[in-house]
Amino acid sequence: MQKINNLADFSYHFMRVPKLEVIKDDRRENNDPPHMPMLTLITCDIIANRKIEFTQMWDLYWNKQEEVHPGDFVRASMSIPVFFETYTLSDIRKKSSFDIWDKHLNWQNQQKRIPDKVQFIDGGTLSNFPINVFYNPRYPVPRMPTFGIRLQDGVMDAASRSNNSLFKYIFSLFSTIRFNFDRDFITKNRAFNYGVKNIDVQEHSWLNFFMKDEEKIILFRKGAQAAAEFLKTFDWAQYKDERLKNFTMHQDRFDNPNNLEVFPFSDRNS
Repeated sequence: MQKINNLADFSYHFMRVPKLEVIKDDRRENNDPPHMPMLTLITCDIIANRKIEFTQMWDLYWNKQEEVHPGDFVRASMSIPVFFETYTLSDIRKKSSFDIWDKHLNWQNQQKRIPDKVQFIDGGTLSNFPINVFYNPRYPVPRMPTFGIRLQDGVMDAASRSNNSLFKYIFSLFSTIRFNFDRDFITKNRAFNYGVKNIDVQEHSWLNFFMKDEEKIILFRKGAQAAAEFLKTFDWAQYKDERLKNFTMHQDRFDNPNNLEVFPFSDRNS
């Protein structure tokens, strides 16, 4: 097997995957499988103030695929603030261009300049459950399901939170920022809930970097049990129906964007 030493090797390796077969659905115009699997690692560029998606945006920071090691994407995506040193890249202006930054990020610097040095932190600070990257608006009826595993700290959308201390207030503010982007997507695309399994891990700290083997086994079993429960109940036909309803819901919002009652004298055709 060929070793993966850079992004060019990585691309070649991905192109060798077995060809997929997609069951035909008359509600879809295109039933062909995708040409290449999709891999996305989320990070946050705190110099550019942007959420970055690798591998898609690799040319923001490198000139040639041969110069990029896929491990760089992982390192950039795991720098938890305070706990890990930020991942830094320099000489960006020699490796990229304003046009590339404009293409990926809608970069609007009036002098057409881009940063020369960037810093990355954990993408979870902005998007901790980025299921939106797999959404393709061209397919109201998907060719294949999008599955997600969400590690949940207790009851989701709990109604009994209290911000009666400065610490709780700051924590609540940070959590709102951290989860807002992904929750906003799910709110507008609720069909994706049918492909997501929540696992309650409130008894375990996500900042415990010295976890004992016994706790690791408990977490592994929770994941395996949750996966088994999900696969036993997942209904592919229902999932496609819900995704199609999701598409219809978007049209309803367009028809009544202000969510107001239609009175007898209203003209909906105007």
